[in-house]
Amino acid sequence: MSKNIYDFLSKATSIVVHPLVLPTYFYLIIYYASPQIFAPLVGEVLYWFLILSFVCTFLLPALTILILYFTHKITVLEISDRSERILVLIYTIFIYTIWLYVMYYKFFVNNFLTITYISMLACMTISGIITHFWKISLHSTAISGMVVMLGYIVFFLDEKQVLIYFVVSILAWGAVCSARLQLHKHTLWQVLAGTFLGIVCAIGGMWVAKFV
Repeated sequence: MSKNIYDFLSKATSIVVHPLVLPTYFYLIIYYASPQIFAPLVGEVLYWFLILSFVCTFLLPALTILILYFTHKITVLEISDRSERILVLIYTIFIYTIWLYVMYYKFFVNNFLTITYISMLACMTISGIITHFWKISLHSTAISGMVVMLGYIVFFLDEKQVLIYFVVSILAWGAVCSARLQLHKHTLWQVLAGTFLGIVCAIGGMWVAKFV
């Protein structure tokens, strides 16, 4: 295939496996494969939780990026510049923090969901700090964290029906890391560093989840 085709597929992969959409994928996988993990959330309350989660973890941050773009606070939607990326992360972390409050104090989600979400938020915060000095890959950070969380559900919570999604997430990790390299958005070390950070944050969160 020509370079143009590879670039097109890489851009498509980067969009489909964008860090902002991964929390939605994660919750939908649990909903369809192991809905009991959401307990005590059931029925209409669970539906509202999923809808508001999508709004707060994807829709509002995405709209914020668009507003920043059209008000010339960022130059491109891909947010390649490190200083612009930090600005977007600050807004996103703020929105995610508000959703964490709503999750815990209004929906009364269980400890597992709370801790997995906190690990996502912590990973995003650390990524922002690192980005001030170095352009770590947010794509590889997010997808590697999701791989670990799904692996925990499969092998420690014994939810074998999630296994196929765990395997797909590993393939998605490989695809998105390759895509970021193909597009020259990151170096190999930046992609590997993002992967390492995502794994460490997720393992830390899952370790805490075992004791609460």
